[in-house]
Amino acid sequence: MDSLRTMMERTRLVDRGIDREQLLAWRRELLWLAPALVAATLIYVGYLLTHPYPAFGAGLFLQIATEIARHNYHLPATIPYYTASGIPFAYPPLGFYLVAVLHAVTGVPHEEMPTHMNAADALLLTSKREGSPNSVKEAMACNLPVVATDVGDVADRLRDVTPSHVCRSDAELVDGLVDVLDRGVPSNGRAAIEPLGLERMAARIRDVYENALA
Repeated sequence: MDSLRTMMERTRLVDRGIDREQLLAWRRELLWLAPALVAATLIYVGYLLTHPYPAFGAGLFLQIATEIARHNYHLPATIPYYTASGIPFAYPPLGFYLVAVLHAVTGVPHEEMPTHMNAADALLLTSKREGSPNSVKEAMACNLPVVATDVGDVADRLRDVTPSHVCRSDAELVDGLVDVLDRGVPSNGRAAIEPLGLERMAARIRDVYENALA
C-alpha cells in the first residue's frame, strides 16, 4: 500500500496538447482569401446589376434551351448575351433539347416571370416543404399578394405584408385566396423585400468577412 501511495503521489496527469498554431491557421488563410472573395463578390454583384438575365439564376444552360426553342428546335449558331456578338454554340445538345421541351410544355422562361407576376392577381403557393422560396420573394418584389402554406421562411417574409395570408389548411388557403381576390389591391411586399435586393448583397457579404477578420 505504501508503494502504491507513493506511486500515486508521484503520478502527474498531463493534458493532451493541441496545436494552437494549426487551429489558428484559418486566420492566416483569411488574410489573403477574404480580400479575394470580397473582390470576386463585388465583381459578380456588379455584373448582375448591369447585365440582364441570364447572368442570374440558371444562366447559360437555360439560355441555350430558350434559344433552341426559339429556333423551332434547330441548333442555334450562337447564344446571345455574355459577349457583344454572343458565344458559339458548341455543346452536346440532348440535355438542352429536354429542357426546351419541358419549358414549352410546362414552364415559362424565367426572364418572362416579372411580366406574368405583374399581370396576376395573387400567388398561390401550396408546397408542403420549402426552404426560402424565391417565388414568394419575387411576388413580393412585384407587390403581388401571396397566399401560401406555412413552409420555410414564408411566415417571416410575409409577417408585415398585406394583403397576404400564411395558411395551415386547405380551407385557410381557399379563404385567403378569396380574400385577396375580393380586395383586388396590390400588397406592400416590395418594401418588405428591400433588404434582399442585389444592391445590398455585396455590403452584407463584406460585413461578414470584416467581422471574421476583426
